[in-house]
Amino acid sequence: MRIVISPAQKMNTDTDSFPCRNLPEFLEETQELLSYMMTWDYEQAKSIWK
Repeated sequence: MRIVISPAQKMNTDTDSFPCRNLPEFLEETQELLSYMMTWDYEQAKSIWK
């Protein structure tokens, strides 16, 4: 699995969207993945995105 994080060239805000009414579907899994990725040092993260 690869996760791509890329900055946007221009940040466009969408003023026509409705507000969220509930939490994201995979919030627990996201927290687990984030916790795991936060343990990586720079070289480990660099090797993943190479």
